[in-house]
Amino acid sequence: GKMYRGAGGRLLRSIARNGGRKGAATRSFGTKLSGSRLASIGVTGAVFAAGSALAATLLYSQLNDDNTVVAYAEEAPAFSLPALPYAKNALEPFISQETLNFHYEKHHRGYIVKLNQLTAGTAHQKKSVEELLQSEKSGKIFNLAAQIYNHTFYWNSMKPNGGASQPPAKLLEAINSSFGSFENFQKQFNEAAVNHFGSGWAWLVQDPKTKKLEIMQTHDAGCPLNDGKVPLLTCDVWEHAYYIDYRNDRASYVNSWWKVVNYDFAASQMK
Repeated sequence: GKMYRGAGGRLLRSIARNGGRKGAATRSFGTKLSGSRLASIGVTGAVFAAGSALAATLLYSQLNDDNTVVAYAEEAPAFSLPALPYAKNALEPFISQETLNFHYEKHHRGYIVKLNQLTAGTAHQKKSVEELLQSEKSGKIFNLAAQIYNHTFYWNSMKPNGGASQPPAKLLEAINSSFGSFENFQKQFNEAAVNHFGSGWAWLVQDPKTKKLEIMQTHDAGCPLNDGKVPLLTCDVWEHAYYIDYRNDRASYVNSWWKVVNYDFAASQMK
């Protein structure tokens, strides 16, 4: 990253001793940078949001060979990884922390990194993920933007012990009206998710005109927004979503997904 110069050309630099041990990643140091207080400066590769004086800047820390820490800053990337709505172990035993470590930290974060690289210095930086996936339709930018949107929607489609409660009244009424019964809805959704060929997604969506609910499959990075539908719930059936926990047994994974499904989120998306 590039060094950031503040008012008067001062380098925004903080040097802190790390107790004499290189790589002491658990140590952190508080400091001031151009009048903004960082909560802490980590030892290796950590990223922190600065105060108001550097609102559009991310501050990084780097451990030098002499056991000093230098904080430096660069312009914030256009797209950032949304926080998970729960702890990484909160969906256990149905979806493991190990799966979330790989799925969220490697796959989802990887899409963010690649999209920032691909859109750097272009007008695409000023668009939202939703705008990108709806304007691009296909290609690398579409694939990355859609996978970011889909994964964020997937995390919100689950919550700890979600499936233990009934759907809210308005969602349950719409399910019964659209599918005949809740059991028929689950059966049709399972068929879409378990029998989807290759990588993709199973969705519960709403038609914005008729208000009826539908079940959709999308392939690869496909997203219902591009079909004019309103997404309510999604189940990721890419193999990386379940292989650590269930190997190639997608049916068992989908059955576990029902144990953590977030009906409250689905109801909140209805039009």
